[in-house]
Amino acid sequence: MRNTRAFTLTDLLALIVVLSLLLAVTAAAGGPPGRANPFPNYAAIAQAAGAYRNDNQNRLPFTLTYKRGTTKSATSGLLAGWCTWQWAGKNNLGRWASTNRRAFDVEAADRPMNAYLYPDTVFEAPPPPAELPANDPARSQQAPLNRDPYDKASHQWNWPNSEPVGLSSYIDVGTSYHTNMTGVYSIPGHYSNMDDQFQAFNALLAAGTGFNPSRYVWLHDEYPPIIVYQQPGFTIKNGRGDINKSAMLYLDGHAGYESVTPQVFKTSIYSLVYEE
Repeated sequence: MRNTRAFTLTDLLALIVVLSLLLAVTAAAGGPPGRANPFPNYAAIAQAAGAYRNDNQNRLPFTLTYKRGTTKSATSGLLAGWCTWQWAGKNNLGRWASTNRRAFDVEAADRPMNAYLYPDTVFEAPPPPAELPANDPARSQQAPLNRDPYDKASHQWNWPNSEPVGLSSYIDVGTSYHTNMTGVYSIPGHYSNMDDQFQAFNALLAAGTGFNPSRYVWLHDEYPPIIVYQQPGFTIKNGRGDINKSAMLYLDGHAGYESVTPQVFKTSIYSLVYEE
């Protein structure tokens, strides 16, 4: 006779802790041999992402941005759309508080993964629906795990053109690392609005449908979308002085420093898009 027992809640929690530690170790080591971790912050981000997914039905913080204090386009008035920096980081520069840019001025207090990356930090913001004033002292509050030392130019205000050297993405929009939104627009199906498309993308991502975790890039520096949407022959130099290269964080937690080619959305190493 064989004595068997079901998993208890304690067993499950222990397994989650072990997997989170393995995820952090994998990210710190850079994943497979020969693929060094390009930025040490990715280890902490990978671990925080594992905890976030555990608390959010295996979903990552891919969301639209709405008028502050609302979460659904039907009730938010003007739909803000999407931005790649809403997932975590510090507050934007005050210039984003202007009327025509306010939709993308996501308060640090509202960025969903900040609670996991900075559990002991309180990001100051007025109670919703009030918005952070352009000159509020809270805009100087820092989020160091979102800052890459090789981040030397921002491309967000006049996308995809760069700002003056010295104005980094971190200074400008609060993070050097951006979510891969290319995947959202590559999923199959026809959607009447962006909200439905994001919901469908999140559901597929959570289920692992069409996303190979060792290939799918969910976070990267600014460069992949700048490069892949350009014509063949386009080149751009990153903060390390390298041409058409990007630091990427994969769904399974490992990091890579990869070459990116215009018009090429997936290679044998990585994928920026949904794969059927």
